[in-house]
Amino acid sequence: MTATRRSDTKSEILDIAERYWLRQGYNGFSYQHIAQDLGVKSAAIHYHFPAKGDLGVALVERMRRRFVRWAERTDAEIVGFWPRFDAFVAIYEAYLDDGKKLCPSGILDAEYHTIPEGMQEAAHGLTTAILRWLTRALRAGREAGEVSFNGEPEGAAIVVGATLQGAVQIARSLGRDAFHTTVEHLKKLLHP
Repeated sequence: MTATRRSDTKSEILDIAERYWLRQGYNGFSYQHIAQDLGVKSAAIHYHFPAKGDLGVALVERMRRRFVRWAERTDAEIVGFWPRFDAFVAIYEAYLDDGKKLCPSGILDAEYHTIPEGMQEAAHGLTTAILRWLTRALRAGREAGEVSFNGEPEGAAIVVGATLQGAVQIARSLGRDAFHTTVEHLKKLLHP
């Protein structure tokens, strides 16, 4: 097997695992599910990811890298708090597209005590990356007079992140309107 083929297979495994993860959570799928979708034996998955925890860490790290790239692009291309905020909300809204996806940070938080330690560390890294970006955006927005909130930007970032994460979860049972209502109320709370 060539290095390119191994890389392609590893990427395919991650793609399939991510689809399961975003619909059923980390504890809701096995190597057998992935192997069946890929048309290989479970041993082929173990070749690339010896333990499911290794796969879990790779999934979370992949998500963190995506977010960091998104944040860099957003900061470089979009000016002003509210356009950046709308771009951030769009990340969460994308999980509602088919009404069945979960927010990755929401999954990680819900399953935190049942996932392997390495995955917990990776989850901390993802959450930290999200909250750092939000903190910077909120601080800059307040300094520019675009937003208003009580307390420190770090606390406001946690509130915004938790609210959007929760809105995705609630929308699973109440529908997209619940998500949009939550976002509109959040915007009203942040407007000066």
